[in-house]
Amino acid sequence: MINISATGVTYSVILKVLEEVNGDLKMMLEEMRCHKNLNFDLVRKFCVSYLQIDTADLILFSAFDAPKDEIFYQSYESEDWARIKKHMEVVSIDNYLKYESKYKFFI
Repeated sequence: MINISATGVTYSVILKVLEEVNGDLKMMLEEMRCHKNLNFDLVRKFCVSYLQIDTADLILFSAFDAPKDEIFYQSYESEDWARIKKHMEVVSIDNYLKYESKYKFFI
């Protein structure tokens, strides 16, 4: 069983960061074409964005690559889920963009 909401947010963040990385690469390429020295801040931004993608990818891979007896693949009615549901609090997301922004910052 996969947390669809978390997966959707993670994919959304990955796509936005990929757009940023693409824009950063275009700007770095333009600077190189003009024979300018690369702007350090731009290179640092690219590196941070790339690491965000790498971290988000690891989060997704960890969920998809979990052993078959892990909770990801259990029925929502299993004993393990019952134990988790006793302590779980469901929080509705009122402002999705704000949530997505904070998630991106976390990654």
